[in-house]
Amino acid sequence: MDDRVRRLLYLGLTRASARIELVVSAQAMAALNAAAG
Repeated sequence: MDDRVRRLLYLGLTRASARIELVVSAQAMAALNAAAG
């Protein structure tokens, strides 16, 4: 496996996981707001 390819894969994975975390936290905030409101 090429070093550059591995770096690209790693960047893609970290970016995807960060996006998933954003979506999950946004949904959690919406649920909290709905419960509080």
